[in-house]
Amino acid sequence: MPYFDVSIADFVGQLKSYGMPVWLVDAFGAALAAPIPGDQSSAEIERVLHRKPGTFEQFIKDHRAAFQA
Repeated sequence: MPYFDVSIADFVGQLKSYGMPVWLVDAFGAALAAPIPGDQSSAEIERVLHRKPGTFEQFIKDHRAAFQA
């Protein structure tokens, strides 16, 4: 599969064109513009959030409606 290097602005614009929720588009844009340095392991996430991180599977279950037409 080929890799296409696109600007953050183009990536964000494409996400918007798909009808993705603005809060999620903004989060992707911010994450790409200023990546978080350092340890992003589950242990570090738990330390910052003061709780165990959720799973991707649970996120999908919780937000499924936002991704369906």
